[in-house]
Amino acid sequence: MPSSIFKSSEYQNIMQQHLHQMIELLFEKDIEFRIICNKNHIEFIPELPIHISQKFSDIIIFDISEYSFESASIENDTLIFEAGFGEENVGARVNIPLLAIVQIFISEDLPPIVMNFAEPQPKKEITQSSQVKNSMEALLSNPENQGLLKKRGKKI
Repeated sequence: MPSSIFKSSEYQNIMQQHLHQMIELLFEKDIEFRIICNKNHIEFIPELPIHISQKFSDIIIFDISEYSFESASIENDTLIFEAGFGEENVGARVNIPLLAIVQIFISEDLPPIVMNFAEPQPKKEITQSSQVKNSMEALLSNPENQGLLKKRGKKI
């Protein structure tokens, strides 16, 4: 089936690079832009009040202009910017994985300059017990640290 290509890691890698390069080009050329994103992958820090967030549909349009444009950057394949929301202009940092960006526009009069059919992978939940186990494994992977538990009377 042709649509399966959109779920392939090759397509996702290409789209992620393309989105990254296109946004960097817009930053370099000082061109403000508009993005259409999938709400499910967007993170607001701090979380927006319910009376604001409940008004969002599944697709959100952001104008990356003025202060949002000035504060925007790409870190770890995530577009980050600051914006104000609602009548109170509640400020929040917005984190959007690049693959959650569906389209990029530079003008309402022009077609999108990027269309993305890939979706970001869901975040893996890390439990506290797996973090402790991974920390212990990391600590004990160094032979010099194995004596730490032996000194306390525990066997490895």
